[in-house]
Amino acid sequence: MVEGYIGNPTCCCEGCIIFEDDFNRANTEPVTGWTEVTGDSDIVAGELEVPDPGLIVADAANSLDTPRGQVTVDLPTVSAGEKYRVIINYDDEQNYLFGELETAGAGVGTLRAWERIAGSDTLIDSITTGWTSPDTMTVCRSETGLFVGNQASVVAWGCIDADNGGRQAGLSNDTGSPITYDNFRYLQSIFEEVNCPACDCQCENYCVPKTLTATLTALHACCDCMDGVEIELTYQPSELPDFIWEGTAEVCKPSICAGGYPVLDDFDLRLSCNTGECTELQWQLCTPTGTEWVGACSPWGTDGCGLFGNASKCPTSIECNPISMVFGDFTCSFTGVDDSCSFRITITE
Repeated sequence: MVEGYIGNPTCCCEGCIIFEDDFNRANTEPVTGWTEVTGDSDIVAGELEVPDPGLIVADAANSLDTPRGQVTVDLPTVSAGEKYRVIINYDDEQNYLFGELETAGAGVGTLRAWERIAGSDTLIDSITTGWTSPDTMTVCRSETGLFVGNQASVVAWGCIDADNGGRQAGLSNDTGSPITYDNFRYLQSIFEEVNCPACDCQCENYCVPKTLTATLTALHACCDCMDGVEIELTYQPSELPDFIWEGTAEVCKPSICAGGYPVLDDFDLRLSCNTGECTELQWQLCTPTGTEWVGACSPWGTDGCGLFGNASKCPTSIECNPISMVFGDFTCSFTGVDDSCSFRITITE
Protein backbone atom coordinates (compact mmCIF):
# COMPACT_ATOMS: atom_id res chain seq x y z
CA MET A 1 0.00 0.00 0.00
CA VAL A 2 1.20 3.50 -0.78
CA GLU A 3 0.83 5.19 2.57
CA GLY A 4 -0.14 8.84 2.37
CA TYR A 5 -1.45 8.50 -1.21
CA ILE A 6 -3.87 5.66 -1.56
CA GLY A 7 -5.92 4.19 1.22
CA ASN A 8 -5.93 4.26 4.96
CA PRO A 9 -2.67 2.84 6.39
CA THR A 10 -4.53 1.60 9.49
CA CYS A 11 -6.72 -0.59 7.28
CA CYS A 12 -8.02 -3.11 6.92
CA CYS A 13 -10.59 -4.85 8.98
CA GLU A 14 -11.77 -8.25 7.78
CA GLY A 15 -15.13 -6.88 6.68
CA CYS A 16 -13.47 -5.00 3.83
CA ILE A 17 -12.01 -7.99 2.01
CA ILE A 18 -13.75 -9.04 -1.19
CA PHE A 19 -11.06 -11.54 -2.17
CA GLU A 20 -7.46 -12.31 -1.29
CA ASP A 21 -4.99 -14.92 -2.51
CA ASP A 22 -1.44 -15.67 -1.38
CA PHE A 23 -1.02 -18.45 -4.00
CA ASN A 24 0.56 -20.76 -1.43
CA ARG A 25 -0.81 -23.96 -2.96
CA ALA A 26 -0.24 -26.37 -5.78
CA ASN A 27 -1.03 -25.28 -9.31
CA THR A 28 -4.40 -26.20 -10.85
CA GLU A 29 -5.80 -25.73 -14.34
CA PRO A 30 -7.37 -23.22 -14.33
CA VAL A 31 -6.07 -21.43 -11.21
CA THR A 32 -8.67 -21.96 -8.48
CA GLY A 33 -10.73 -18.83 -7.75
CA TRP A 34 -9.75 -17.15 -11.00
CA THR A 35 -10.85 -16.95 -14.63
CA GLU A 36 -8.01 -17.08 -17.15
CA VAL A 37 -9.33 -14.70 -19.80
CA THR A 38 -6.19 -14.69 -21.93
CA GLY A 39 -3.16 -16.98 -21.71
CA ASP A 40 -2.33 -19.81 -19.32
CA SER A 41 -1.44 -18.47 -15.88
CA ASP A 42 0.11 -20.84 -13.33
CA ILE A 43 1.04 -20.96 -9.67
CA VAL A 44 4.81 -21.43 -9.48
CA ALA A 45 6.66 -21.67 -6.13
CA GLY A 46 3.87 -19.89 -4.26
CA GLU A 47 3.51 -17.05 -6.76
CA LEU A 48 1.17 -16.36 -9.69
CA GLU A 49 2.97 -16.41 -13.04
CA VAL A 50 1.12 -14.54 -15.80
CA PRO A 51 2.26 -15.00 -19.42
CA ASP A 52 2.37 -12.37 -22.14
CA PRO A 53 -0.26 -11.94 -23.38
CA GLY A 54 -2.04 -12.80 -20.18
CA LEU A 55 -5.15 -11.58 -18.37
CA ILE A 56 -6.57 -13.27 -15.28
CA VAL A 57 -9.57 -12.08 -13.24
CA ALA A 58 -10.63 -13.04 -9.71
CA ASP A 59 -14.04 -14.73 -9.69
CA ALA A 60 -15.19 -12.81 -6.59
CA ALA A 61 -17.02 -9.54 -7.29
CA ASN A 62 -17.75 -6.53 -5.14
CA SER A 63 -21.22 -7.10 -3.69
CA LEU A 64 -21.79 -3.36 -3.16
CA ASP A 65 -23.41 -1.37 -5.95
CA THR A 66 -20.45 0.98 -6.32
CA PRO A 67 -17.33 1.21 -8.46
CA ARG A 68 -15.26 2.04 -5.38
CA GLY A 69 -12.58 -0.40 -4.31
CA GLN A 70 -8.89 -1.02 -3.92
CA VAL A 71 -6.45 -3.68 -5.16
CA THR A 72 -2.99 -4.26 -3.73
CA VAL A 73 -0.54 -6.86 -5.00
CA ASP A 74 3.12 -7.67 -4.40
CA LEU A 75 5.65 -7.78 -7.23
CA PRO A 76 8.16 -10.30 -5.84
CA THR A 77 10.79 -10.06 -8.58
CA VAL A 78 11.05 -6.83 -10.56
CA SER A 79 13.54 -6.05 -13.30
CA ALA A 80 13.88 -3.49 -16.08
CA GLY A 81 11.74 -3.79 -19.19
CA GLU A 82 8.54 -5.10 -17.59
CA LYS A 83 4.93 -3.88 -17.56
CA TYR A 84 2.84 -4.86 -14.55
CA ARG A 85 -0.90 -4.23 -14.83
CA VAL A 86 -3.46 -4.28 -12.02
CA ILE A 87 -7.13 -4.29 -13.03
CA ILE A 88 -10.20 -2.94 -11.28
CA ASN A 89 -13.83 -2.41 -12.42
CA TYR A 90 -13.52 -5.39 -14.78
CA ASP A 91 -16.75 -5.80 -16.72
CA ASP A 92 -15.45 -7.85 -19.64
CA GLU A 93 -12.31 -8.19 -21.72
CA GLN A 94 -13.13 -4.97 -23.55
CA ASN A 95 -14.11 -2.78 -20.58
CA TYR A 96 -12.15 -2.16 -17.39
CA LEU A 97 -9.74 0.20 -15.62
CA PHE A 98 -6.11 -0.61 -14.90
CA GLY A 99 -2.94 0.73 -13.37
CA GLU A 100 0.42 0.05 -14.97
CA LEU A 101 4.01 0.09 -13.74
CA GLU A 102 6.55 0.05 -16.57
CA THR A 103 10.11 -0.47 -15.38
CA ALA A 104 13.23 0.95 -17.04
CA GLY A 105 16.85 0.85 -15.98
CA ALA A 106 18.48 2.29 -12.84
CA GLY A 107 15.33 1.86 -10.76
CA VAL A 108 13.36 4.40 -12.83
CA GLY A 109 9.92 3.65 -14.20
CA THR A 110 6.54 5.04 -15.19
CA LEU A 111 3.19 4.77 -13.47
CA ARG A 112 0.11 5.04 -15.66
CA ALA A 113 -3.63 5.09 -15.07
CA TRP A 114 -5.72 3.71 -17.96
CA GLU A 115 -9.36 3.29 -18.93
CA ARG A 116 -10.36 0.64 -21.47
CA ILE A 117 -13.68 1.22 -23.23
CA ALA A 118 -14.87 -1.08 -26.03
CA GLY A 119 -11.36 -2.46 -26.36
CA SER A 120 -9.70 0.95 -26.76
CA ASP A 121 -7.27 2.16 -24.07
CA THR A 122 -7.31 5.83 -22.98
CA LEU A 123 -4.43 7.19 -20.88
CA ILE A 124 -5.73 9.07 -17.84
CA ASP A 125 -2.37 10.04 -16.32
CA SER A 126 1.33 9.19 -16.42
CA ILE A 127 4.17 10.06 -14.04
CA THR A 128 7.80 9.04 -13.55
CA THR A 129 8.41 6.88 -10.50
CA GLY A 130 11.08 4.79 -8.85
CA TRP A 131 10.88 1.03 -8.34
CA THR A 132 12.57 -1.64 -6.27
CA SER A 133 12.62 -5.41 -6.25
CA PRO A 134 10.42 -6.51 -4.58
CA ASP A 135 7.77 -3.81 -4.94
CA THR A 136 4.01 -3.40 -4.36
CA MET A 137 1.33 -1.87 -6.56
CA THR A 138 -1.93 -0.31 -5.42
CA VAL A 139 -4.88 0.70 -7.57
CA CYS A 140 -7.66 2.64 -5.88
CA ARG A 141 -11.03 3.54 -7.40
CA SER A 142 -13.10 6.29 -5.84
CA GLU A 143 -16.60 7.21 -6.97
CA THR A 144 -15.20 9.24 -9.87
CA GLY A 145 -11.41 8.78 -9.77
CA LEU A 146 -8.61 6.27 -10.40
CA PHE A 147 -5.31 6.29 -8.48
CA VAL A 148 -2.22 4.15 -9.20
CA GLY A 149 0.86 3.88 -6.98
CA ASN A 150 3.78 1.72 -5.97
CA GLN A 151 6.21 2.01 -3.07
CA ALA A 152 7.70 5.25 -4.41
CA SER A 153 6.35 8.65 -3.38
CA VAL A 154 4.29 9.50 -6.46
CA VAL A 155 0.88 8.55 -7.82
CA ALA A 156 -0.75 8.62 -11.26
CA TRP A 157 -4.38 9.66 -11.03
CA GLY A 158 -7.29 11.29 -12.75
CA CYS A 159 -11.06 11.71 -12.73
CA ILE A 160 -13.41 9.38 -14.64
CA ASP A 161 -16.72 10.34 -16.19
CA ALA A 162 -18.76 7.15 -15.77
CA ASP A 163 -19.12 3.82 -13.99
CA ASN A 164 -18.79 0.91 -16.44
CA GLY A 165 -20.61 -1.43 -14.04
CA GLY A 166 -17.59 -3.76 -13.60
CA ARG A 167 -17.17 -5.17 -10.10
CA GLN A 168 -14.26 -7.62 -10.51
CA ALA A 169 -10.47 -7.18 -10.29
CA GLY A 170 -7.48 -8.93 -11.79
CA LEU A 171 -3.95 -8.88 -13.22
CA SER A 172 -2.38 -8.81 -16.66
CA ASN A 173 0.98 -8.71 -18.40
CA ASP A 174 2.26 -6.66 -21.35
CA THR A 175 5.96 -7.43 -21.01
CA GLY A 176 6.97 -9.97 -23.63
CA SER A 177 7.82 -12.65 -21.09
CA PRO A 178 6.11 -14.11 -17.99
CA ILE A 179 5.99 -12.01 -14.81
CA THR A 180 4.97 -12.94 -11.27
CA TYR A 181 2.57 -11.52 -8.68
CA ASP A 182 1.91 -12.43 -5.06
CA ASN A 183 -0.43 -11.58 -2.15
CA PHE A 184 -3.36 -10.23 -4.14
CA ARG A 185 -6.00 -8.33 -2.12
CA TYR A 186 -9.25 -6.87 -3.45
CA LEU A 187 -10.93 -4.61 -0.89
CA GLN A 188 -14.14 -2.66 -0.61
CA SER A 189 -13.72 1.08 -0.34
CA ILE A 190 -14.92 3.08 2.64
CA PHE A 191 -18.62 2.82 3.40
CA GLU A 192 -20.86 3.19 6.42
CA GLU A 193 -19.76 1.54 9.69
CA VAL A 194 -16.67 -0.16 8.25
CA ASN A 195 -13.13 1.28 8.28
CA CYS A 196 -12.20 0.27 4.75
CA PRO A 197 -9.60 2.03 2.57
CA ALA A 198 -10.42 5.16 0.63
CA CYS A 199 -8.46 6.95 -2.08
CA ASP A 200 -6.73 9.95 -0.56
CA CYS A 201 -7.51 13.57 -1.41
CA GLN A 202 -11.10 12.96 -2.40
CA CYS A 203 -14.20 14.89 -1.47
CA GLU A 204 -16.58 12.33 0.03
CA ASN A 205 -15.25 9.76 -2.46
CA TYR A 206 -15.61 12.15 -5.41
CA CYS A 207 -12.53 13.02 -7.46
CA VAL A 208 -11.30 16.62 -7.25
CA PRO A 209 -10.35 17.76 -10.80
CA LYS A 210 -6.79 18.82 -11.62
CA THR A 211 -8.03 22.24 -12.70
CA LEU A 212 -10.20 24.32 -10.36
CA THR A 213 -11.44 27.91 -10.27
CA ALA A 214 -11.15 30.23 -7.27
CA THR A 215 -13.63 33.11 -7.40
CA LEU A 216 -13.34 36.19 -5.18
CA THR A 217 -16.55 37.71 -3.81
CA ALA A 218 -16.41 41.22 -2.35
CA LEU A 219 -18.49 41.75 0.79
CA HIS A 220 -17.69 45.45 1.31
CA ALA A 221 -17.44 48.45 -0.99
CA CYS A 222 -13.74 48.78 -0.20
CA CYS A 223 -13.18 45.54 -2.15
CA ASP A 224 -15.55 46.11 -5.06
CA CYS A 225 -12.86 45.91 -7.70
CA MET A 226 -11.91 42.42 -6.49
CA ASP A 227 -15.44 41.10 -6.94
CA GLY A 228 -15.78 38.32 -9.50
CA VAL A 229 -12.05 37.90 -10.13
CA GLU A 230 -11.30 34.29 -11.08
CA ILE A 231 -8.01 32.48 -10.47
CA GLU A 232 -7.29 29.16 -12.17
CA LEU A 233 -5.78 26.63 -9.76
CA THR A 234 -3.86 23.76 -11.34
CA TYR A 235 -2.60 20.55 -9.78
CA GLN A 236 1.19 20.50 -9.23
CA PRO A 237 2.59 16.95 -9.65
CA SER A 238 6.07 18.23 -8.78
CA GLU A 239 4.83 18.83 -5.21
CA LEU A 240 4.19 15.13 -4.51
CA PRO A 241 3.98 13.58 -1.96
CA ASP A 242 1.75 16.60 -1.17
CA PHE A 243 -1.38 17.15 -3.28
CA ILE A 244 -1.22 20.85 -4.23
CA TRP A 245 -3.21 23.13 -6.54
CA GLU A 246 -1.78 26.62 -7.21
CA GLY A 247 -2.74 29.72 -9.17
CA THR A 248 -1.96 33.42 -9.55
CA ALA A 249 -3.89 36.37 -10.94
CA GLU A 250 -3.51 40.13 -10.88
CA VAL A 251 -6.05 41.66 -8.55
CA CYS A 252 -6.69 45.40 -8.53
CA LYS A 253 -5.89 47.67 -5.61
CA PRO A 254 -9.11 48.60 -3.79
CA SER A 255 -9.49 52.19 -4.92
CA ILE A 256 -12.06 53.78 -2.64
CA CYS A 257 -10.49 52.98 0.74
CA ALA A 258 -9.06 56.04 2.44
CA GLY A 259 -5.32 55.35 2.71
CA GLY A 260 -3.64 52.30 4.25
CA TYR A 261 -5.31 49.84 1.88
CA PRO A 262 -3.77 46.58 0.68
CA VAL A 263 -1.68 46.71 -2.47
CA LEU A 264 -2.27 43.62 -4.59
CA ASP A 265 -0.48 42.89 -7.80
CA ASP A 266 -0.09 39.11 -7.95
CA PHE A 267 -2.69 37.34 -5.82
CA ASP A 268 -1.33 33.83 -5.14
CA LEU A 269 -3.39 30.94 -3.81
CA ARG A 270 -2.44 27.40 -2.81
CA LEU A 271 -5.01 24.67 -2.13
CA SER A 272 -3.67 21.58 -0.42
CA CYS A 273 -5.01 18.26 0.78
CA ASN A 274 -4.26 16.64 4.14
CA THR A 275 -1.56 19.14 5.08
CA GLY A 276 -1.22 21.92 7.64
CA GLU A 277 -3.87 22.81 10.19
CA CYS A 278 -6.97 21.51 8.39
CA THR A 279 -6.40 17.74 8.46
CA GLU A 280 -9.83 17.12 10.03
CA LEU A 281 -11.54 18.94 7.16
CA GLN A 282 -8.89 17.64 4.71
CA TRP A 283 -8.62 20.80 2.58
CA GLN A 284 -6.59 23.95 3.30
CA LEU A 285 -6.29 27.25 1.42
CA CYS A 286 -3.48 29.74 1.95
CA THR A 287 -1.32 32.25 0.12
CA PRO A 288 2.40 31.45 -0.11
CA THR A 289 4.95 33.80 1.41
CA GLY A 290 5.58 36.46 -1.22
CA THR A 291 2.08 37.87 -1.63
CA GLU A 292 2.31 41.12 0.30
CA TRP A 293 -0.54 42.72 2.20
CA VAL A 294 -0.12 45.45 4.76
CA GLY A 295 -1.24 45.77 8.35
CA ALA A 296 -3.75 43.22 9.63
CA CYS A 297 -3.94 41.49 6.25
CA SER A 298 -0.40 40.19 6.27
CA PRO A 299 -0.52 36.55 5.10
CA TRP A 300 2.75 35.50 6.64
CA GLY A 301 2.38 32.14 8.37
CA THR A 302 4.74 30.01 10.42
CA ASP A 303 4.53 27.34 7.70
CA GLY A 304 5.36 29.80 4.91
CA CYS A 305 1.74 29.88 3.80
CA GLY A 306 -0.59 32.22 5.66
CA LEU A 307 -4.05 33.62 5.08
CA PHE A 308 -5.64 37.01 5.14
CA GLY A 309 -6.17 38.75 8.45
CA ASN A 310 -4.93 35.65 10.28
CA ALA A 311 -8.20 33.92 9.39
CA SER A 312 -8.63 30.15 9.38
CA LYS A 313 -7.18 28.32 6.39
CA CYS A 314 -9.95 25.72 6.65
CA PRO A 315 -13.15 25.79 4.58
CA THR A 316 -16.36 27.12 6.11
CA SER A 317 -18.43 24.84 3.85
CA ILE A 318 -17.83 22.03 1.37
CA GLU A 319 -20.05 20.42 -1.26
CA CYS A 320 -18.58 17.54 -3.23
CA ASN A 321 -20.65 16.74 -6.30
CA PRO A 322 -19.93 19.11 -7.97
CA ILE A 323 -17.02 20.52 -5.98
CA SER A 324 -17.66 23.77 -4.12
CA MET A 325 -15.44 24.87 -1.21
CA VAL A 326 -15.99 28.20 0.52
CA PHE A 327 -13.19 29.92 2.47
CA GLY A 328 -13.69 33.07 4.56
CA ASP A 329 -15.19 35.53 5.22
CA PHE A 330 -11.93 37.47 5.42
CA THR A 331 -12.04 40.95 6.98
CA CYS A 332 -8.93 43.12 6.86
CA SER A 333 -8.78 46.31 8.93
CA PHE A 334 -6.05 48.95 8.75
CA THR A 335 -4.59 51.30 11.32
CA GLY A 336 -6.15 54.76 11.19
CA VAL A 337 -8.69 53.75 8.55
CA ASP A 338 -12.40 53.30 9.25
CA ASP A 339 -13.06 51.16 6.18
CA SER A 340 -12.26 47.47 5.98
CA CYS A 341 -11.85 45.05 3.11
CA SER A 342 -14.07 41.96 3.42
CA PHE A 343 -14.29 39.11 0.92
CA ARG A 344 -14.60 35.36 0.54
CA ILE A 345 -13.11 32.79 -1.84
CA THR A 346 -15.13 29.99 -3.45
CA ILE A 347 -13.39 27.12 -5.24
CA THR A 348 -15.36 25.21 -7.88
CA GLU A 349 -14.82 22.81 -10.76
